[in-house]
Amino acid sequence: MSPLIQIQMARVNNSGTIKRILDDGGIQTSVDEPPHQLAGKIVPVLISNPQRHCNIVRNVTSGTTMYTTPTTGDFYLVSAYVGAVDTGAYSSNTISVVIDGKTQIIASTGALQTVGGNTSGTCNVNLSVPLKIDRGSVITSTKGSSNGEFGIIGYVVEENGV
Repeated sequence: MSPLIQIQMARVNNSGTIKRILDDGGIQTSVDEPPHQLAGKIVPVLISNPQRHCNIVRNVTSGTTMYTTPTTGDFYLVSAYVGAVDTGAYSSNTISVVIDGKTQIIASTGALQTVGGNTSGTCNVNLSVPLKIDRGSVITSTKGSSNGEFGIIGYVVEENGV
């Protein structure tokens, strides 16, 4: 006599996951019942490193709060840039973020000083691994006495993983 083996399928309870299954699978709830058990109607595929699309782009020309990260999701910074044209004063332009409760400068033009003309400087940061910024914190640009340009690009991942 062979042993009786009972296989129970995993139940999907996360509403964000169910929404993604419906949207990505093209399932119409008016025609089909949403799947709640894996392998009942769908075969799961685990994507260990999902591609994210940048949905936050901010550009400013002054010292200001560029972006306030959400409290209900995680913000990941993928790129930042600072530009400066110094007109004779000694100054630098910076972008600061909060990581683990500490304010960190992530991009700076460095101190520019010009004698008899204009000097320009730029700093471009393109991260191969996105940088997670603290929830509910501000990303700020600080403008020295030079003219400046500041920009950030990133994306938000909500608590439900979407």
